[in-house]
Parts: sequence; C-alpha cells; structure tokens
Amino acid sequence: MAANAHLSGVIGENETGFRGKDDVIYRTEGWAFLLAGGGIYNNLDYSFTPAHPDGTFLDYSSPGGGSPAFRKQMRVLKEFVHSFDFVRMKPDRSVVGAPAGLAVQALVETGRQYAVYLHAPVGEGNFAARWTARLDPPASGAYTLATVSDDGVRLWLDGKLVIENWSDHAPTEDHATVELTAGRSVELKLEYYQGGGGSTARLKWTRPDGTTGVIPAGSLRQPDGSGPGLKAEYFEGRTFDVPEAVRVDPAVDFAWPPAPRPIPREAVSVAAEIVLDLPAGRYRVEWVDPKTGAVLKAEDADHAGGRKSLMAPAFDEDLALAVRTR
Repeated sequence: MAANAHLSGVIGENETGFRGKDDVIYRTEGWAFLLAGGGIYNNLDYSFTPAHPDGTFLDYSSPGGGSPAFRKQMRVLKEFVHSFDFVRMKPDRSVVGAPAGLAVQALVETGRQYAVYLHAPVGEGNFAARWTARLDPPASGAYTLATVSDDGVRLWLDGKLVIENWSDHAPTEDHATVELTAGRSVELKLEYYQGGGGSTARLKWTRPDGTTGVIPAGSLRQPDGSGPGLKAEYFEGRTFDVPEAVRVDPAVDFAWPPAPRPIPREAVSVAAEIVLDLPAGRYRVEWVDPKTGAVLKAEDADHAGGRKSLMAPAFDEDLALAVRTR
C-alpha cells in the first residue's frame, strides 16, 4: 500500500486464499490491508460448493480458507471500518509506537479519529525443510529419482547435487538418473522451501524393474541408523539456520494443505503498551476484538497533547484500537 498510495485510487487485494485453512491468516491479512489504506479485500472462500451453497463445507483439500466463522470475522472488520468517517482518513503508521514484534497499521484523521490494528506474527509465511537419510537401493541398476515441488527444491546424493530447481514455481517434476548398487547405501539430502501459494514436496523414484512411486520408509534410514525414514528439520522463512521443529518423516510426500503446517503455531498472549501521538483534547478509547467485535476495554481520556500511553488488554493474535475525539 505504501508503494502505491501515490496513485490516489482505490487499491484492492483480490483472490487471496492460498495460504492454508486457518482463519487467523486471512483475518490478519484483511485487517492489515484495509487499515494500511486498501479499499477492497476479496478472499476466495472454499467452503461454498454446489452441495453446500450456504458455505458450510469444511472438509476440503483446496489450498485456501473460508467458513461461517471467518465470514463473521470479516463482518467485524467491515463494521469497524464503517464506524469511522474513513474517507477523511489516510494511512499513517508514524503516529503509533508499539513493542518490537507487533505489526501495526493505522488510518488517521489527525486530532479527530484513529483506527489502529495490531497483530502478532501468525507463522503463516514461508518455511523451509531439510530431509537427510541413508538411501538403501533394493536392486542394482539405473534409478530415476524425481522431485515434485512447489516451490524450490534441491537434492544431493553422496554430496553431489543431482537436482536443483531453486525458484518459485507451480508444481513441477524434476529428474535425475543415477546408478545405485544393492547393499551399498548412499547419503541423501533434500532441501525445500515454500515461497507462497501452494506447497508441495515429494521424492519419488523409478526402480530398475520399472516400479514407480514415492520412496518408501523401508528404503530409507535415518542418518544415525536409528530407524527407518528421514530426519526432517523445518525452518521459518527460507534460510536454514536454527530449526523450529525436528521430527522423523517416513517419506517425503507432502502437500500443505491438507497436511498440517509442519511448524506448529504457538498461541502467545501479549499485553502491550501502545503510544499514540495526539493533539490536545478529550478522546474516547476503545479496544476491539477482531474475532468477535466485542469491546474489550473502553475509557475516556483527557490529553494535554503529545505522546499518549495506552495499555492494551492482553491478546493472543490481533487487536483493534479506535480513538475518537469526544
């Protein structure tokens, strides 16, 4: 929004909905976009089907969100924005001071009305994975290894890079043909990153006898030899620094969603002190729950001008603040 505000037109975010099923992902996206100055937020809703025209179908494998609960949350957003004379407001993040780690958007008409949105990171962004194992070929001969990825992927055997497609792309199959010997295991390392939209990672092979499929756990051993499968390390973002989750995966055969996100989201309760730069006056301050529309805390405040400290009620995902002159 900041990069395009000079266009002085209504800017829309259209056909969102490819980041998983969780309501919080799209709720925070919609609130952040509109309170940053956007004019339209249009989310694809996969809970509507011919058999469920009321939007109550929840057992879907499509890559986006949607539900009756989410639509009620969008109504809260609409009513919050419409409670302001919003056409007189402009985005101005600079009037708000908030603790590090909180994202903040604000629509402002200086001295009259302030709409502020705060949200904690929800972990819906990019992630990366590294799988390592010993690969045990059941027979000697030529094997065609194949990765199916959306997005980046690269595969090493015994330290040699044999497949590399390290880019954002739609589901793509890449191949490498290698000679393997029965009874001689090879070191396998597969790295992957999810860059947005759909998320797919699969590791397949075609054996010398023509059998094709995902490489099974029976042909994979953890690097330390402790059991079948692969050591799986999952990272936030696209960098392979400190893993957020480590586990054993029986095979690399994933599509997120419908598979759960590999890095669990942790609910964190935040009690934040917010500072607003306000002219002198008397103000009505209301803290609103974006999930329900409930006013969590309200007060009237006389202010001599300058920086005004406001203590937010504790919240775990997001919170809205309405400040208006009395």
